[in-house]
Amino acid sequence: MDELIVVTFADKVLAESNYLRKTCEAKGINLITLISSPWIQNVIKLKLLADFVEQQNPETTLLMVDAYDVLIYGDSSEIIAKFKTAGTDILFSGESNFMYKEPAKWLAFLKKYPPQGTIYQYLNSGSYIGKAKHISEMLKSIQSWFGIDFNDTEKLLSLKSDQYLLHRFYVENYHKSDSTLTLDIDHSQSLLGCTGGRFCVLRFPDLGKWQSFSFFILERNILKLFSLHKYQKRSKDFLFNGAQFLNKKTEQLSTVMHFPGTWDRFDQVLVDLSQPPSMEKISIGWLGAASISLMSFLLSMIAAPLFWLVTRKY
Repeated sequence: MDELIVVTFADKVLAESNYLRKTCEAKGINLITLISSPWIQNVIKLKLLADFVEQQNPETTLLMVDAYDVLIYGDSSEIIAKFKTAGTDILFSGESNFMYKEPAKWLAFLKKYPPQGTIYQYLNSGSYIGKAKHISEMLKSIQSWFGIDFNDTEKLLSLKSDQYLLHRFYVENYHKSDSTLTLDIDHSQSLLGCTGGRFCVLRFPDLGKWQSFSFFILERNILKLFSLHKYQKRSKDFLFNGAQFLNKKTEQLSTVMHFPGTWDRFDQVLVDLSQPPSMEKISIGWLGAASISLMSFLLSMIAAPLFWLVTRKY
């Protein structure tokens, strides 16, 4: 029988009330927490994982997830079956927002990104899955390709983000003709659901991939400028069906659900998403956020063709 281990990362043992821990226990899944205390930067997850994976059976399937904003809805057999169906060595969750830690290279890197069939086209490092041997190969390649030693803590921490390195590896691996690893993004969100880039203040219709991409970036950054991003809490895609979350765009029930950036208010996020939509309490703050949302929607229709032009593959 195939073995699955869920691996997460934290600065301490997860409390009994932790949602990831509770949902793994409910499904009889083995959960291992790799601990680094005090927690410094998210990139340290790659060092912890590299040390851990070398002690595992190469054929064991590892599911890496964040610790404080993830739910597991399926048992080991369902998770492994969906992973096998994906037909890839490593499968990453996908989001519609492109988070990349080098602003000067953001657009150039965006143009190199492999195309996907849905708006969930960019890697999110909050959940990914693969056999131990393939995870090990990926981590060794990251170090050799990019001149990084995971044991050089000072240099590693200067990179800050594990997602930054995984972005780079995913794209470079795609363009290498001699690559031995196959990587993919769960663009249907069948196994790895992710809400990244799809929370909003007001739900406007998507008018295409680049319009929806532009809308979130504009809305998010303008809201943060005025400290109003707490109002960006409506999910454009996910509906709670009483048992788990349904992605209305892909009509998939995601087995693993990740809600990036909500760890500090995860209880409230789950309450908000599990209840029927209600009218927002009118306040000066909400009116300001709603105005920004409307302005972002209008601006996104101008930005969309510009993104399309600069990312065209000639």
